[in-house]
Amino acid sequence: MPNQNNAARRSRLIRAVAALLMLGTAMPAKAFDPAVTDEINFQVNCYFLMWTDPAKHVEVCNPQPIPTITNSLSDSGGSAGLPPAPTPPVPPVEEDDDECPSGQEPTPCGCAYPEA
Repeated sequence: MPNQNNAARRSRLIRAVAALLMLGTAMPAKAFDPAVTDEINFQVNCYFLMWTDPAKHVEVCNPQPIPTITNSLSDSGGSAGLPPAPTPPVPPVEEDDDECPSGQEPTPCGCAYPEA
């Protein structure tokens, strides 16, 4: 039975160290906001479930795989990714009016009255 006792101690020690490390990174002022505290508790519980009961971890935490094409969370449309920039509008096409008003003749620079 000494192996089970050592394993239980090691498991508790790993949990305590992991909790301290994870909670130590969340000490800004927002760390005491109830929504942030709930998220931290959820993440810590998911972390422990990942190591102690993988089946329960999948059931409770619902991890999503990272796409193998990009291998990046920011490229997968997660919260770190920015939405694509909108396409600029197509400018309206203005038709050239090659006809000159009555009494004028077309010239390379436009329309002009004929010389007398």
